[in-house]
Amino acid sequence: MDEEWEVVPSSGNIFADLNLPEPEELLAKAALGHQIRAVIAERGWTRTPPPSHPASVSDGRSGKGAGNEPAVRGMPPIASSSPGGDERADKKKQQDRR
Repeated sequence: MDEEWEVVPSSGNIFADLNLPEPEELLAKAALGHQIRAVIAERGWTRTPPPSHPASVSDGRSGKGAGNEPAVRGMPPIASSSPGGDERADKKKQQDRR
């Protein structure tokens, strides 16, 4: 293992350094994701809803709210597109049958 490594300075865009396609777009997306994460942290948003939030009713799976999507404190739950995933629609159907 007597390999020698050549150190090459970065161009400032890791995606271009790795010869990936459309490196400018990838760098812009990475920067946007970084900014979004900073805003979420600054606002104190978490994936756990407050106890009074409708998404705090668990469907029995770890980390999932009533809409079968991860809940983010301060944001409404996302409706599920999975079969039987929308508990509100299921409850309404049950009430209609009575």
